Amino acid sequence: QGTIKFFFKDNNNKKVQGVKISVIETKEEFEADSNGFAKITMPAGKYHFQFISEKYNPQTKLLEVQNYHTRLVFVTLSAEDVSIEEQVITDKIDYTKTQEVPFMQVLPIETKELVFVPAIKSDIEAKLFLMPGVSTSSEFSSQYRVRGGNYDENLIYINDVQIFRPQLVRSGQQEGLGVTNAFLVGNALFSTGGFPAIYGDKLSSVLDVKYRVPSRPRANIELGLITLNANVENAIKKSDSSGIFTYQVGVRRFSMRYFLNSLQTKGSYKPSFWDVQTVFNYLPKNNKWKFMFLFIGTRNNYYFEPQSQETTFGTLTRAFRLFVAYEGREISRYTTSQSAVKISYKPSYRFSVDLISSYYVDLEEELVDVEGGYRLGDVNTNFGNEDYNEVIFVRGIGTQLTHRRNILFASVFNNRLQTKWVSKNLKHIINSGVIFRTENIWDKFKEWFAEDSSDYIRVYNYVDAQNQMNTHRYIAYAQHNYKVSQALKLQYGLRYHFWDFNNTYFITPRLQFIYDPSKSDSSKQFQLRFATGGYFQPAFYRELRDFSGVVHRNVPMQKSWHFIFGGDYLFYMWERPFKFFGEVYYKRLLDLIPFELQNVRVRYYPQTTADGYAYGADFRLSGQFIHGLDSWLSLSLLKTKERLKNHSNYVYRPTDQRIIFSLFFQDYVPNNPTIKFYLTMIYNSGLPFGPPRILENRTVFRAPAYQRVDVGISKLISFQDKYIGKSKWRIESIWLSLEIYNLFGRYNTIGYQWIKDVYNNRFAVPNYLAARLLNLRVVVNM
Repeated sequence: QGTIKFFFKDNNNKKVQGVKISVIETKEEFEADSNGFAKITMPAGKYHFQFISEKYNPQTKLLEVQNYHTRLVFVTLSAEDVSIEEQVITDKIDYTKTQEVPFMQVLPIETKELVFVPAIKSDIEAKLFLMPGVSTSSEFSSQYRVRGGNYDENLIYINDVQIFRPQLVRSGQQEGLGVTNAFLVGNALFSTGGFPAIYGDKLSSVLDVKYRVPSRPRANIELGLITLNANVENAIKKSDSSGIFTYQVGVRRFSMRYFLNSLQTKGSYKPSFWDVQTVFNYLPKNNKWKFMFLFIGTRNNYYFEPQSQETTFGTLTRAFRLFVAYEGREISRYTTSQSAVKISYKPSYRFSVDLISSYYVDLEEELVDVEGGYRLGDVNTNFGNEDYNEVIFVRGIGTQLTHRRNILFASVFNNRLQTKWVSKNLKHIINSGVIFRTENIWDKFKEWFAEDSSDYIRVYNYVDAQNQMNTHRYIAYAQHNYKVSQALKLQYGLRYHFWDFNNTYFITPRLQFIYDPSKSDSSKQFQLRFATGGYFQPAFYRELRDFSGVVHRNVPMQKSWHFIFGGDYLFYMWERPFKFFGEVYYKRLLDLIPFELQNVRVRYYPQTTADGYAYGADFRLSGQFIHGLDSWLSLSLLKTKERLKNHSNYVYRPTDQRIIFSLFFQDYVPNNPTIKFYLTMIYNSGLPFGPPRILENRTVFRAPAYQRVDVGISKLISFQDKYIGKSKWRIESIWLSLEIYNLFGRYNTIGYQWIKDVYNNRFAVPNYLAARLLNLRVVVNM
């Protein structure tokens, strides 16, 4: 063992009393006495010590404790901005503590561990399916629904930059990875509703991701059957008089060809997704200025030549079989790029101002000519018959031809100026900002569908339209955080939004209230929260275009009024901390644009409006069921309905998913903790559906539940020295994982194909997702 003595002082050489000292690696906490002195004795090794005092910025130092040695360390705490090394460790958040930011949940696992959670996609969005209130219907997709909303109602920020997504994606197979690179993430906050006014105008949720600011050289390489990722980062400081330059560069390649070959539609799949992300930071020596540059570029090609499809559906007593022979090909290309510059100026610890400018470019192409000759028949379900499981009666024979030539180009230029002011006593924090956004969209929409089922051909859904939009948005917000007492905090704000496309505007209030008695009494380990406010969503291009390609101008802004009450309860079980999270909510929905879901594509009916509601409850229990490993389980209950304009009855919304359950569990071999076991389980009750393009009958049926279980077994091979953490072979560790997706081979339904027989009856033929599959991954950390 060794000893370190700490002496704390400020810039005026005065003693700083009561400084809290945290050891990151061991999670031990100490406190300096009234003379600013602390003495700590602990085992030899290198540790990160974090120093926190109410009136000073936190600091973190990496210090070595030597055997039989006493070391004297003088720490100067400053009210000025901290240096880059002192910012890195503050990204580490203990999710078992009550949070200062109301209604922004910390993911219940360290972000560096997210890359090891078994999932087809390694981005953070794919892990949100395990959070309460969040659901999906396709493991191929990174899009998600929150509390009865659709895929278009979710905000994503990376380093304070709002992220935009492609508009024409029809299925999860075409998507590629989500926008977040899990290897670069420092921390992430997520809200399922009631989020503060500093975040934008969407109906359902916000994901706020901060990429890590590097403090040392680091690299990761991931090799798998479907993924190839390479990431490198470093901090460069040439001399004491110069500033610090940091960079992160990540390259990802993703291809689901291996998984797509297990689908019911056989053919030649050639999907390819490439993604490049870079983050550069420059911090001058004076610490008053900061410069950040972010670039995200993606290239997604989906090439498919279908050959045949055979689907059996129905019941044990009445089954049908559809066989389709295809000719033709489908080509989809999605190319997007988003670059942003952030300039921060902080003349003092009480005031800061940021200028963020971002530019988003999107080019999407859909080129499809596919002909399918189909045969629909009844299947013999009599076990004792020699023709068992054979087609005994042909109900319909026909041909379908799909033609698409769709091209969309979009650009968004976004400028944001934001300020933050903190009072001397830290009781008041005022955030404000103004945003000017320019949106340019050019869309060529040409497609049709032909069917020959009764010796003559009919053309359906013929569309030949070309649209162009050049619009501007003017947005402003203000927010006040008021610390009423040590346990009581109030957060309220306003947002203003004006859109010159149809000259509409709104002003929405938002209020968050948090009561946390643990701040003044450590014996009370719970927190209560209440939030309400308006969450209005102005339409983007997709909400304005109807099925015939016509853009409707006078479409009102969709409105959602949130009423949320919830809290956290911290307790100890098996001498380990656990947290129980619970929220009940009610959302009043006004001026909704009705929609229907087609796989992951959202099709809107902008020519009409609806009002509705959503209410439910979310619960999560998280903690270390196994010592040192984070696990949790979530349960959500939901009901959402809407009433079309000039209709008296409420009907189910297409996102009415009554029960959502998820589980994530980790374990390890007791005598060898480097061998771990991972389990993820998802159960989502079935979604309503109906025949396409019939507004009143969109939700007359209900699909089967979505169920899947993924497991993984991993082995960690470490090359680090046990005490000083230095790499022997320049490689810190190698992580090997064998993963089994859809362990029980459940055929989940993603959508339906509607087929007519000779009697003009329509049959909903289910489209299934992937069967049980294996994946092998290797992650090298340097």
